Amino acid sequence: GPASCTLDSLNLTAATAADNLPANAAAPLGVLRFAASGCPTGATMTVKITYPTGSLAGLTLQKYGPHGSSPVQTGWFVPAGLNVSGDTVTYTVTDNGDGDSNLANGAITDPSAPLLPAAAPPAGAQPIPTLGEWGLLLLSALLGLLAVRGLPRRYASP
Repeated sequence: GPASCTLDSLNLTAATAADNLPANAAAPLGVLRFAASGCPTGATMTVKITYPTGSLAGLTLQKYGPHGSSPVQTGWFVPAGLNVSGDTVTYTVTDNGDGDSNLANGAITDPSAPLLPAAAPPAGAQPIPTLGEWGLLLLSALLGLLAVRGLPRRYASP
């Protein structure tokens, strides 16, 4: 970013409930958070992250924060201009733009994470219906009656 931007913090932490990950998604490599201040209003910073070899397989990098327009939404999204090359991820974040979680002018707060989306259920999967409690009770009673009826009968001789 611009020379006047100061990187105040940079942390890589495990995801928590406060991160509001998408339903059933996981962040196996953690969440990268950084904060910068002293930036000119509207400044753009380039973020470049190199992950361990092969660790991004099956993951999608997403950022958290406000994004879009009419209406602005807050949540996880794939940033515009995202570039993934091997194990290196590059994207930009603009002060008060998409993904800047700090709406103060001149400050940028940006959480991002490679996410593992939840597996979709198999196509055509259907629940298997079962009997309720009363149906099972009646079926058990019927089987009991049939079993008793099939027992050999002993007759007393006169």
